[in-house]
Amino acid sequence: MRGEGREPAGDADTTGAIIGGLAGAYYGIDSIPQRWLKRLDKRVAGEIGKLSRKLAYLAAGEDSKLLRSEPFAEKISRLSNR
Repeated sequence: MRGEGREPAGDADTTGAIIGGLAGAYYGIDSIPQRWLKRLDKRVAGEIGKLSRKLAYLAAGEDSKLLRSEPFAEKISRLSNR
């Protein structure tokens, strides 16, 4: 099973994090079920929001006008301000 995203030991958490990150980048925040988001600890949701905004600023080249025009920024703000 090695090499197929199902490591039997040791690296399963890392593999899951990488696959989850790639899936999130591909499918976007709208694909995350609301029931999962509701279960997030508020502190954890806040940290996710902060890190997501930082990443979005880096991706936008720190062009805040572009970032503010993106629906992504609004969704992340709602997640972190629950």
